[in-house]
Amino acid sequence: MKFVTAKKLIALCMSVMLVTSFVLCNITLVNAASGTELQSQYNKLEQQQKELKSKMNKTQKDISQQQTYQKQLTQQMNNTKEQVAILKQQIASLEGEIEQKNSEIAQKESDIAVKYDLFK
Repeated sequence: MKFVTAKKLIALCMSVMLVTSFVLCNITLVNAASGTELQSQYNKLEQQQKELKSKMNKTQKDISQQQTYQKQLTQQMNNTKEQVAILKQQIASLEGEIEQKNSEIAQKESDIAVKYDLFK
């Protein structure tokens, strides 16, 4: 099996951390999302992410363990993909709620217009 060079491994790690940062920034945007189950799943994945980062930091110090480090990077990428999927579900839920509220607002505005015309 071909070993990945340290530079490539560090570049891959930085890419994963960048994606992770993006995902973590988006958490604040959907923090009010409904569905405690989704939030619970996300929190569990976030904890796993922290554990993986800790393992990666320990493994990275020993270049002879590059295969193990690479496997952990793959696990972290998969974890990040799952986090993104959950965030997308939360966003879709929020968009549905927004659409429903906009419908309610349109109906209220219509009711107001009808009543206004009656009092003219």
